[in-house]
Amino acid sequence: MAHIPARPNAAASLVRPPLQPPRAARRRYRRSAPAKYEARITVRAAAQVIAERVPREIVIEPIDDNNCTVHARSNSVEMLALYLGMLDADFTVAEPPELIARLNTLAERYSKAAGNVG
Repeated sequence: MAHIPARPNAAASLVRPPLQPPRAARRRYRRSAPAKYEARITVRAAAQVIAERVPREIVIEPIDDNNCTVHARSNSVEMLALYLGMLDADFTVAEPPELIARLNTLAERYSKAAGNVG
C-alpha cells in the first residue's frame, strides 16, 4: 500500500483504502443516512477498477476477478444514472425500477444526440 504523507495533498487524496470484506461494507452502507433510492448494479469489471472511478460513499462488493456488485444511494435517479456513466463498464441494474426507466429515457436521448434516429 502506498505511503500516505502526514499532511494530505492532491496525490494522497486519490488513494482509496483497500476494499472491505462484503459484510463489513454492507454494514457501513446500511448505517449511513437513508436515501430515497438505493440501487444494486452488477458491473462487468473488477471491483478495484470500479473503486477508482466512483465516489467514496458507493459500496463495491467483488463477485469474482472480473465482476462486482455496486450499491449506490441517492435522493435522485438522475444522480444514480450519473454514477453509472462514470463506471465506463458494462452493467446490469437490478433495482430500483425508477432507475431502469430513467436509463431507458436517457438511452433514447443519447441515441438521438448521436444521430441514431429511429
